[in-house]
Amino acid sequence: MSKTIRFSVTPNNDIPAFAGYLSGSVREPEAKVIVNIEAMVNAAADKENDISFEEIFVTSVVHEMLHAIQDIYHREFDEEEVERVLLEASEQHYGEERESHDTPKHGTTYKENNMKAAITVLEITLEALETNEKVNRKEGNAEQADCEATNAAEVQQALAVLKSASDGPIWPKPS
Repeated sequence: MSKTIRFSVTPNNDIPAFAGYLSGSVREPEAKVIVNIEAMVNAAADKENDISFEEIFVTSVVHEMLHAIQDIYHREFDEEEVERVLLEASEQHYGEERESHDTPKHGTTYKENNMKAAITVLEITLEALETNEKVNRKEGNAEQADCEATNAAEVQQALAVLKSASDGPIWPKPS
C-alpha cells in the first residue's frame, strides 16, 4: 500500500510546546501538526532569545514532520534522531556546526536561512526516500518501493513550493 503524505498545520495555543505532531495521524488523509503561534510570537518578542518567529516556526514544523516520517515506518519517536537530521541540514546549509538561533550568515536574513534550512531537510529526506526505493525494488519489495516513490513525489512537490516561495513571501506580511 503506497502512502501519500499530506500535512495540515493548525494553530492551537493550548499546547505546552511550539508544535506537536498528532501521533498516528499520518494514517489519516492528512498528518496533523499543531502549532502554538502565541508561544512562538512571545519567544520571538523576547529580545534575550535572539531568534525570529520564522526560524521558530520553520524549525518546529519540520521537526514535527520528521516525527511523522518516523511514524510512517512504525519507528519509536526519537528526539535525538530528529535533532541529528535537523543539525545535519543546518551543517549542510551553513557549512559548519551552528545552533539554529545563531546570527544568520553575513548578508542574509533569518527568513532566507530558515527557508534554506527547511529545503535542505527536505532534500535529505528526498535522497533517503529515493535510495530506499531503489533498495526495495532490488530486493523485490515492490509495495514498499511504491510507497517510497509516492512519498518522494510528495517531498518533491513540497520542495517546489518552498523553492518558489524562497524568492519572496507567498502571503502578504501583516502590517
